[in-house]
Amino acid sequence: MHDTHRTLSGLILQDARALPAFSGRHGHIELHFDNPMPRARRGLRLQCPGAGALRFELPAGGVATVQLPYAAGRRGLQTIDCIELS
Repeated sequence: MHDTHRTLSGLILQDARALPAFSGRHGHIELHFDNPMPRARRGLRLQCPGAGALRFELPAGGVATVQLPYAAGRRGLQTIDCIELS
């Protein structure tokens, strides 16, 4: 539990946006993270229900942009219930 808290503590989500997608395919959510801490964040994992997990790392004092897949089941606006970061 302490390792998880330390890994996520101070991590900043700067921006999130959904990229255009076709119905019935996987779309992508672009997430911009900032790590202002002097230690690297290793083994971060993002997951959206109905899609695979994505693993990434953030260097010490660095930023990263990741694209998380999600299931675009129909046309129009999509509702994404949750995004899990661990």
